[in-house]
Amino acid sequence: MPTDELLQQGITAAQAGNLAEARRLLYQVVRANPRSELGWQWLGYSMDVPEKQAECFRRVLLINPKNAYARQQLEALKAQGITPPAPAGKQRAARSRKKLNPLLLGGAVFLIVACIAAVGGGVFLINRGLFSGGAAAPPPASSETIPTLPPAPTPVPTPNYAPVYGQEPCAFEVPEGVDVQCGALVVPENRAGDPKKTIRIAVAIFPSTNPNPAPDPILFLQGGPGAPAIQPVVDAYETVVLPFLAERDFVVFDPRGTGYTKPALDCDELRTTDLLDLQGKIPEDQRWAYYGGALQTCRYALSSAGIDLSAYTSAAYAADVRDLLNVLGYKQANLYAVSYGTRVAQIVLRDYPQVVRSVILDSVVPLETKVLENLPKSQEDALEALFAACAADPACAAAYPDLKGMYQTVVQTLDAAPLRTTTSSIPEEGTLNVLVNGRVFAETITWMLRYGETIPSIPIVIGRAYAGNYDPLRFMLSMPYDTVNQINLGTYVSVNCHEQVYLATTGSVGLIVDDNCVIWGADPLQPSEIEPVRSGMPVLLISGRFDPATPPAFARQVAANLGHATLLEFPTQGHVPTASTASDCARQAMAEFIRNPSAPVRPACLADEQKVAFILPYTGETPIPLEDLKDETQKLTTKIPKDWVKGEGGLYTRQSGFNDVTQIAILQSTASKERLIDSYGATFNNGAGFDEPAVLKGTEKYNNLEWSFYTAKSGSLMIDMAFAKNVKQTIMVMMVSFPDERDALYRMLFLPVIEATQPLK
Repeated sequence: MPTDELLQQGITAAQAGNLAEARRLLYQVVRANPRSELGWQWLGYSMDVPEKQAECFRRVLLINPKNAYARQQLEALKAQGITPPAPAGKQRAARSRKKLNPLLLGGAVFLIVACIAAVGGGVFLINRGLFSGGAAAPPPASSETIPTLPPAPTPVPTPNYAPVYGQEPCAFEVPEGVDVQCGALVVPENRAGDPKKTIRIAVAIFPSTNPNPAPDPILFLQGGPGAPAIQPVVDAYETVVLPFLAERDFVVFDPRGTGYTKPALDCDELRTTDLLDLQGKIPEDQRWAYYGGALQTCRYALSSAGIDLSAYTSAAYAADVRDLLNVLGYKQANLYAVSYGTRVAQIVLRDYPQVVRSVILDSVVPLETKVLENLPKSQEDALEALFAACAADPACAAAYPDLKGMYQTVVQTLDAAPLRTTTSSIPEEGTLNVLVNGRVFAETITWMLRYGETIPSIPIVIGRAYAGNYDPLRFMLSMPYDTVNQINLGTYVSVNCHEQVYLATTGSVGLIVDDNCVIWGADPLQPSEIEPVRSGMPVLLISGRFDPATPPAFARQVAANLGHATLLEFPTQGHVPTASTASDCARQAMAEFIRNPSAPVRPACLADEQKVAFILPYTGETPIPLEDLKDETQKLTTKIPKDWVKGEGGLYTRQSGFNDVTQIAILQSTASKERLIDSYGATFNNGAGFDEPAVLKGTEKYNNLEWSFYTAKSGSLMIDMAFAKNVKQTIMVMMVSFPDERDALYRMLFLPVIEATQPLK
């Protein structure tokens, strides 16, 4: 039904006193046309909650500051102490320094929380308040006060244009031994606009090593939105690209508005605001204003540069896919899409099926799904899956009999008494002082659920936090900030405003789109854009059991409309299993599928990955395998833990999990014992040093050497040191451990190493 008819029916219902029906109709009006002054005005009249009346009238004044009725109503409500509800705070995902697969980071950004809050501090592009209320009636409707609205716009014919492709030097450093051809696809920025106003889409083609390759390449579609694709794929070349080159080409391009594509829609103002928020420099009650101001500054800069912000959508991205394949001469391709990119792949499959041979959808986002509203449940389900997995694992259950209860206690404890700590090092920023409350802790755990690399460590992180040891959190606190630095935030906002914010509704009545998306210039979503895809094309849908953003239910939802779909759920994985560095099983499934899309896909490796191998505190019940070492550099013979990672200067690190800092060092130095203790006491743990001077615990004799034993602490880390004099040199053995493992490691590692250490003869 045209918007003007809905508006007239809504006004009629309001005048007749049928306010519930009026709200139902008028919600449709403002969602279809967020700039409808009369829609907001009569919606405000129809509300039965004063705060939400005020919000509607505020929006009227945003559209028309001279609207006397809205101003009068706001003044009357203000006299009663009623103001529009403050925009609700969005979640802020926790951060970490350690880099995982760069491809996974790109695919992981999609809508952790509405719009920019997904990757940082909390940009509030939407207002989560429900609106239902009532106020004094607006002036009676008449032909003068109700202008005739234009009918729904008809599709604008696409002007004739010819996409152009040309080879160009690569904008990135080509890894040694890698064969890659770079170029640019030139297409209109807006295919319904001026065909002479073009953009240049950066492309990288990795030719097959086969002299007779298959004619259909793999075409990668990146997640995000706003994440570049070329650089992350280059960084993950050996994992993601190389395995497939024996059979066919691999093609990747930076989506419009990202990476090496021109223009790239960046927003330095948002990035700066996110950093300030991470550091706790933005007052809680001013966060919306800070982020809103940054958004509008960014919008002005991009618009002033002549960029059409409404042209950066998934549909345009999909048309770029079609044009690229055509100009490159590929008749068909195997689409490999991750996270948000799966939305684009579905559009290609729906609108341009002639260019598709097969489709891999990893971490699926259904076109019709309101991701914003599903997010809380998706996160809760992922957490419950984790708690259930620990309870079903005898060792995990023995270590943490009530993991869920411990988690809830930590959240409550940190809400009552937030903790100040520092992040691990952030590139270009160093360490940052951050405030960890219950929300930040919960978001840290949710963030860890995304990665197959970090999932096994979650119980121990919760358990240590429950015991008051928050050091493991530091390794995750900077991760979303790192992710923010990898995406083009202008593209991110354009896509999400158009495709998620305008789509969102809450409860039974609806969610009103916030001013920022209206002012940004994103067009409302058309119903045809979110029609579920129905196809008989071979499609492989991959999901991770613990994915808190795109749960397995999303994959099942899409598969229900596909005639030739294969569903694979990976029981140990989170978001984007095909990019996980913890397992290549999903990539094996993908290779098997592309080789023969019509055949059943069931990789043998899946049977071996049915449960998470949780990393738990070492208890000493099993011995630590040690091996003899003759160290010519240190002039020592000793024993070292087998399979630990060797570093410099006689250092060996266990690295059993993502944030495991357990290590032992065996060295010989010309420095005295006292000088070594002073040096470590000042510089240990990135300059944090020891909390208190090291304490002498006693002496023991091993191998005719007199050993002095010291202990110290740095934060929640335990440091054990033993020193022995060897003529003019000092032999030192030092162990770093967490408190819950210290006693067992002391018995099973520290003392056996000391007993085996002596000067080289």
